[in-house]
Amino acid sequence: MTGMTIADKIATHLTKGLFFGSVASKDPRFVGARIQRSNRIGEPDLEIDKEIYGGIEKVAQDICEKYGVALKIVSESAIKKVGKGDLYKISLDECDGSVNKNPEFRATMAGVGLDKGRKFTTKEITAGAIMRFDGKIFFTKSGKAFINDKEGELGAIIRVSEDVISDYPQIAICSHHENHWSLYSKFIKNFGENHEFNPKIYGSTSGEVTSLMLGYLDAVIDLRELFEKCPRPAKVWDVSASKPILEGAGFIVTNGYGKELDYDIEGKGPISLIAATPKLHNIILETVKKTFDL
Repeated sequence: MTGMTIADKIATHLTKGLFFGSVASKDPRFVGARIQRSNRIGEPDLEIDKEIYGGIEKVAQDICEKYGVALKIVSESAIKKVGKGDLYKISLDECDGSVNKNPEFRATMAGVGLDKGRKFTTKEITAGAIMRFDGKIFFTKSGKAFINDKEGELGAIIRVSEDVISDYPQIAICSHHENHWSLYSKFIKNFGENHEFNPKIYGSTSGEVTSLMLGYLDAVIDLRELFEKCPRPAKVWDVSASKPILEGAGFIVTNGYGKELDYDIEGKGPISLIAATPKLHNIILETVKKTFDL
C-alpha cells in the first residue's frame, strides 16, 4: 500500500473487508466463476447481501483503529459514523448489481474523501475502490488508477492509451428497468445517424465501469436524470467510487449535462453520468444536447 493516501487506503480496506468477510469470497458461483452472460440476471442473493450489510460496523471500526480516523459512511441502507480523528466521508454501494448472477457485474464500491468542513459532494471524493465479486479490485493510488487481480498483488496501472474513436464504438447504456430502453430510443437514433455503434446493457454500474477500464467498452452513459419520469434512476453511490478511478485512468467524467459530478453524497435525487475518452465524450455530449434540447 506504499504511496497510497489515507483515503486510498480506506477505500480499498473497506471494499476488501466487506467482500472477504462475506460468503461471496468463498462461493464458487462468484470467485473464479464464468457464468454465461445470457443467464446473468436473477433473484437477489439475500444471504450475501445481508452479510455485506452486516459487516460494515466491524470493518469500519478496524479502519478507524488502524489509521486513527473517524468515518461517516453514507449508503443506500444506512448512515453510520464511527471513530475519532480526521473525518473521512464515504459514499458506499455495499452490493452493486445484486440481482446479477455474473461475478464480473457484482461489486462493493466506495468513494472516499477528507471532510474539510464544507458541503461534501462527489467533487470532494479523491479516492475510490471497486471490489468485484470475481476477485478483481479497481482502486486509486495517489490519483492514478490500478487493477489488482489477486489480493496483495499490485496490478498494472489502467490508463487510456490513445484518444481515438473506434469504427464501431461499444457504449454501455445504464439501465435497470424494462422501460428504460424506450426512454433511450431517441438518443440511440440520434447517435446512430452519424456513427455506427453497439449499445449494450450490463445491468450494473460496476460491471459497466470496470468493463470500460478493461477496454471492453468505449463509453458508459447513464442519462436517467434527464428523463422527466424514470423508474429506478441512478443514485449518488452508483458513481462515487467510479469517478476518481476513471479520472485516474484518463477518462473524461461528467454528468449528463457535461458538468463536473457535484452531487451531495447524502442526497437521494437522481444522478447522471457520461464517461469516455475525450473525443468520444464530446460526440456523446453533443448528441445528448440535441436529444434533450439542452
